[in-house]
Amino acid sequence: MYKVRAINFGWYRRRHGILLENLPPSKQKLILDHDHMKWLDSDVQAFEVIFKIEDQNDHERITRKVFWNPFQETFTSIKDVEKDSGLVDWNCAICDNPIKSRMTYKKAENFVCSNCQEAHNSKNRVIDQRIIDSSNKFMKQCKKMLKKEQREFLNYAKKTSKS
Repeated sequence: MYKVRAINFGWYRRRHGILLENLPPSKQKLILDHDHMKWLDSDVQAFEVIFKIEDQNDHERITRKVFWNPFQETFTSIKDVEKDSGLVDWNCAICDNPIKSRMTYKKAENFVCSNCQEAHNSKNRVIDQRIIDSSNKFMKQCKKMLKKEQREFLNYAKKTSKS
């Protein structure tokens, strides 16, 4: 709940009889931008309900919003962008076909293509040495990529903090 207070005296910033000081900036902007709410005239409960409805609308807008997905080079939802961000281009450990591997998934299926997956999967008791070598190389590659991104971010942060 927001700390909506009705106040009609003093030097406090207020609009429609509501104290703006305790509200987050987005709610202050909502009150300031909409003059048609003046008929509520410091009705605290009505403003609380309006803020809750606005929060729900914001949540719905974010989940339905379409974003550019650089991994697929199309427009998709935010969930698809997050899912695709964990994929890395890799080669099958058995037949060297190009595949997409997940950074967080360490089972044998992550390092083989769909054709090789029938014979080489995590249900087998013995794992092929090529899959183990591929997983070790993959983890080293992921560490290098993350370190590179970290360095780029730190350089960006340094540049923007100087200006």
